[in-house]
Amino acid sequence: AGGYIGSFTAKEFAARGAKVAVFDRNAEGVEKTVGEINAAGGTAIGVTGDVTSSASVDEAVKSAVERMGGLDIMVHAAGGSARDENRPLVQQTDEVIDRIIKVNLYGAFYTARAAARIMIEQGRGGRIIPFSSVIGYNGCRNLADYSAAKGGVIAMVKSLAKELGEYRRRELGFVFQFYNLVPDL
Repeated sequence: AGGYIGSFTAKEFAARGAKVAVFDRNAEGVEKTVGEINAAGGTAIGVTGDVTSSASVDEAVKSAVERMGGLDIMVHAAGGSARDENRPLVQQTDEVIDRIIKVNLYGAFYTARAAARIMIEQGRGGRIIPFSSVIGYNGCRNLADYSAAKGGVIAMVKSLAKELGEYRRRELGFVFQFYNLVPDL
């Protein structure tokens, strides 16, 4: 939540009364978002880490739960494409493909898994909200890596809704949502 979309999302949750753990690899962005939330009368803490590392995500979630007392909602807003490096797939580098897939898809898996583990242990369900894109449905020229990652997030949400349904509680069940924030190109 140190970037534009994540920061906006964190501030919106805080404005509606949620206690927010702000997570990003950008320490300055984390501090800024936490400061803005707390200055506006909300409650926020900062956790620095990297969504492309399962160990980092697990540690961040553990730290946030210990400091905040639980976990009810997990939002995975980390993402982005290499727009300055957009090119046809036959010209794309392994490094760009790897980075895009790790942030957008692996990050969604790691955050969903970490959240689900805690939410199951708590016994009261929760909300897992990974951001996707309409490009995940429709694809986009010169963005095969990003399109595939966001399409994977959509498929993950459908699968996890079925997989975690057994933990559903009458009042508070697992709810999986994804948001289409990028216009169709």
